[in-house]
Amino acid sequence: MPSLTIAQFNSLSKDEKADVVYNFGVYLLDYENVRHLFSLYQLSNFYVELVYNLRKRKALTRIKSHPTPDTIEKYLLKIDIKELGGL
Repeated sequence: MPSLTIAQFNSLSKDEKADVVYNFGVYLLDYENVRHLFSLYQLSNFYVELVYNLRKRKALTRIKSHPTPDTIEKYLLKIDIKELGGL
């Protein structure tokens, strides 16, 4: 897939965005709260967050793009570095 800008991505429909992320995005990590599952992907030079409603059979409810890693701090707080122990 050719490089996609965040503006081009944002102009796509929800279904098209999901297709691009599932096929070309690099899965990074996810976390959940009581109602939602949040999955983070890297795509080209930006990040994409897929939000699923856990009460509606994990229906994809929102796709949000983030231009910089600054907006994804909530994911970084979920990383357990204790498992890296000996590094």
